[in-house]
Amino acid sequence: MTQGSPGKVLLLFALPVFLGNVFQQLYNIADSVIVGRFVSADALAAVSASGPAMSIINMFMIGLSSGSTVVIAQRAGAGDKEGLQKAIGTIGCLTLLCSCFITVAGLFASRPLLNLLGTPDVIMEDAYRYLVVVYLGTAGNMVYQMGSGALRGMGDSSWPFL
Repeated sequence: MTQGSPGKVLLLFALPVFLGNVFQQLYNIADSVIVGRFVSADALAAVSASGPAMSIINMFMIGLSSGSTVVIAQRAGAGDKEGLQKAIGTIGCLTLLCSCFITVAGLFASRPLLNLLGTPDVIMEDAYRYLVVVYLGTAGNMVYQMGSGALRGMGDSSWPFL
């Protein structure tokens, strides 16, 4: 990212990031459409009621990934291979610890959080089950987010998009 026209380099780097975010939103829309059309209105309401809890998790993971991207970019830009390896190792350990914490805390906090959000009793069990699946998938989601952040930090935004 240090060679060529800055505008062109930034645009070519940002485009896959932008498209990845668009596809993420399309995934969420498709999830709602499929549940709403093929399961039931209550199931759609349960997915929607789980939205704020999922947003909190995703915002945390994206923030952590962004911070990791900065650390990786600093090491890669300085040509510090040893520092880069240490940063990637530290980020890997942090990913493992955070995903375990989020999964366990999320499993215990799901029902109280749904109660706090005022989730109606008629959809409470479906919303709870949906959040359990989401929390059980936290490790995979975090590995993707952190791996994407590491690749972006080294100047590659295409692979995370693909």
